[in-house]
Amino acid sequence: MKHVVATLLMVSAFACYGGENLLKNPGFRSDLAHWQKSGKFTASVKKEEGAKILHVVCDGPVGWPGFSQVLDLPSHDGLYKFSADLRSTGFSDGNGPYLALEFKDAAGKRISVAQSEFIPADGEWHAGALYLQIPKGTAEVKFAMLLHGLGSADFRNPSFVKMDSDEKRG
Repeated sequence: MKHVVATLLMVSAFACYGGENLLKNPGFRSDLAHWQKSGKFTASVKKEEGAKILHVVCDGPVGWPGFSQVLDLPSHDGLYKFSADLRSTGFSDGNGPYLALEFKDAAGKRISVAQSEFIPADGEWHAGALYLQIPKGTAEVKFAMLLHGLGSADFRNPSFVKMDSDEKRG
């Protein structure tokens, strides 16, 4: 199996520099349009401090429910940043919310997966980010915001952008 060149980073503030956000409806302006739901849980889009956020409640069974998008990539070259803000006010029987990317080849076979760290259930916003290169042979990339366990979580500002050359140096 090929490995993703990925550095897991937890950053203190969300920054979206570089290219265009490749996600559709990243600010949930059209509620959950373009987001695919998987698993058993309830979800709603709510407004907080002038921005829309995705609020998710999972009361069982424990699994990996979440929302995802399959992305159209402009190229496989370069460095990409995959990020979102996550918040949890309480989780049990699992690890909580996190971000994941899945890479598949043209036949639909998984090449690799990358994921962020789970965030603590402290009620604070945490910026999760992955910086990575797309593995060779990738035909499909799935961006996912997932939960593991029982409880509630919020997601805001999801982004998948190609970094520009200035950011690669910094």
